[in-house]
Amino acid sequence: MRLLLVLAALALLVPQNAFTQVKFKSNLTHLVESELSRFSARTGVYIKHLETGEETVIRGDEHFNTASVIKIAVMVLA
Repeated sequence: MRLLLVLAALALLVPQNAFTQVKFKSNLTHLVESELSRFSARTGVYIKHLETGEETVIRGDEHFNTASVIKIAVMVLA
């Protein structure tokens, strides 16, 4: 019984993500990450290869300001 209590206490000390599986990065993900590393800006993208159906998401869980709003200022200046 003591052993069970000790194991339960130790399980609470282990980080939650320690039991999650390591995600495999596809070639598409590696290619996109290498291209994005050339930019100094923090960038997030979602890409789907239409022929193969392969998808990749880079920083998909982060929030970004919308870059498309800059088009309004450019159009006003033009």
